[in-house]
Amino acid sequence: MSRLVGGKARDERDVTNAQARFTPHNIDIDARQAALASGDPGTVEWFVGLLLDSSWYPSAFPRQHHVRYRPEKRDLAVEFELPPPEVIPEEREYRYAEERDEIESLLRPGSEIRQRYARLISCIALRTLNEVFTATPADVITAVLFNGRVNGSDKATGRPARPHLISVRAERLAFMEVELARVDATACLKKHLLGRVSPEPLDMEGVEPIARFRP
Repeated sequence: MSRLVGGKARDERDVTNAQARFTPHNIDIDARQAALASGDPGTVEWFVGLLLDSSWYPSAFPRQHHVRYRPEKRDLAVEFELPPPEVIPEEREYRYAEERDEIESLLRPGSEIRQRYARLISCIALRTLNEVFTATPADVITAVLFNGRVNGSDKATGRPARPHLISVRAERLAFMEVELARVDATACLKKHLLGRVSPEPLDMEGVEPIARFRP
């Protein structure tokens, strides 16, 4: 009987100690949730940055982004580093040539690479907008400015360049009308959200941002 009582006492101490360890953590979570709900700029930027960091992309994609929240406007600016055109494989498929005992590759036409890259960066923009709007309170963020730019080189000079390929300011209400599974991503950005999309992103032809990112 005494061993049973002693074991119960130890269990109770373990529970008490565990609660003591986790209480500060829980308090911190509660405080951050309250700060997010109230639109505290630092907390909103921290949360969205954490959200975008946790978004999965292939390892070849860059992971740089910057966010800025304006509580007086209830809008968020996201400066996002887009992947370069090289992430689109030139090879469409591989075939075994039995007569030569070789594996040969079938290359994609240039038009297909252009189409795939344009669609890729448009999908990244829509995905980012969706992630932000879905995870944040509607009364805290009512609009998101997305500026997507890429590291590359100027075709005319050969010098390094970082053009903006996409710039869109999306209002939450307008974005929520979009059925993401059914839209053409580029058409959605240009026609429904009235964004600016490079006519030739593969050639690094930039667009003027709707608004410049201010860190």
